Amino acid sequence: MASKELKGLWLELTKACNLSCSHCGNNSGPHQPLIDKMDFDDWRRVISEAHSMGANYLQFIGGEPTIHPNLMDLIGYAREEGFAQIDVFSNATRITEASAMEFAKLGVSFAVSVYGPTPEIHAHFTRSHRSHGQTERGIRLLRSSGVPVRAGIVIDGQTESSLNATKDYLARLGVNDVHVDRIRNVGRVGNDSPDEDFSQLCGRCGQDMLNITASGEVYPCLFSIKSPIGNAVTGSLRDIMAGKERGLFRDRLISEKTTLESLCPPYSCNPDHSCVPHTSSPHCGPDFCFPGRNRTETGPEDRIFHRS
Repeated sequence: MASKELKGLWLELTKACNLSCSHCGNNSGPHQPLIDKMDFDDWRRVISEAHSMGANYLQFIGGEPTIHPNLMDLIGYAREEGFAQIDVFSNATRITEASAMEFAKLGVSFAVSVYGPTPEIHAHFTRSHRSHGQTERGIRLLRSSGVPVRAGIVIDGQTESSLNATKDYLARLGVNDVHVDRIRNVGRVGNDSPDEDFSQLCGRCGQDMLNITASGEVYPCLFSIKSPIGNAVTGSLRDIMAGKERGLFRDRLISEKTTLESLCPPYSCNPDHSCVPHTSSPHCGPDFCFPGRNRTETGPEDRIFHRS
């Protein structure tokens, strides 16, 4: 019987993106390479190994994953391996009627970044006034093809007042599964320090999810981009999960989180609530445990204690 070491993976197929969003956590953009060290066979090997370790969930991310030439083939391969849930996290600007129908046939779900109800507010993040209309068209095509769509909204001090209007706008598009996060000080809005900013992380990073980048670097989380714990080109996921670097990261994370004013320390995340951006869990995701939220804003998770 397969072990239950992993629940799932984020697969960062490429850092290339047709947008250059101001808050991007990994500095993606049009000038980044489309293909890096991870080739098609490497991605297939990682997918197979993850499933053998008990993983049942994949999210293809980027950059913009729909740019990658092997996305459809890798989704198909993951389906053949037996993954039950497969997501694509996208800006949806490149969706066509044909691609929407293909995604529907593959049985994937989409998570789409939407930042405002108008081109002006959306462009505050995307730096492109055309992107709002392109994303709306992509959402409509996906939904009309039967692809489940949820939305992720990132807010800052300038856009927080438009949050309800953005949710209403998404509801008119038929998207009612909406999650909200705040700007995190990582990537393009981070600093030049080589040290991880643990205040930007929840307590579950590296527990049962891994982020694999196009260069093969493995990280405990989408937001822990200064803490590599291995490389998928040269090492196995099983060795990385059991390795020294992951253990040291987890030890430091727990130590740091117990000293921070955070509502989501390592002890309060129920193991059934995966702390990932797409999750529908109300109590253990970045939409709830966002940076800066303090312990005075209590919730049901304060009564759940499970040491990582």
